[in-house]
Amino acid sequence: MHQDEGHYSAKHAAGTALNEAAAEVLKKFEKDERISCRDAHNAAGEAGISPAEAGTTIDLLEIRINSCQLGLFGYKNGKPAGFQPPGEESSLAAAIEKYTAVGSIDCLGLWKAADETGCSRMQAAAFCENKGIKISNCQLGAF
Repeated sequence: MHQDEGHYSAKHAAGTALNEAAAEVLKKFEKDERISCRDAHNAAGEAGISPAEAGTTIDLLEIRINSCQLGLFGYKNGKPAGFQPPGEESSLAAAIEKYTAVGSIDCLGLWKAADETGCSRMQAAAFCENKGIKISNCQLGAF
């Protein structure tokens, strides 16, 4: 069990208001008190809110985010099968470098680098892990 499970709302200031309309959309995607990263992003688009706002709403609803699209968390038995760096790294390395600051890249920057090079987001994350590049600032606020 995750140490924060059931206490996600504590990450936010007391009195943080729940966006009821967004909550209704997000609840449609929730299964067994969990929502996948992909579904959270899809729900944010459907609700017309940012991923960060979706993440806050998810926290206030005490829903656990799983199946990170980067492969970093939310999978049974560790990393998913697709968490392998790509065979050809040169274009990915250059794309990641554009979004990297002081040995760290944020989630959105890594998504952009993956999209620019045609590799999967998990491959890009595996590349970063192998190179010691820290991934930070989850768009949903999970990390």
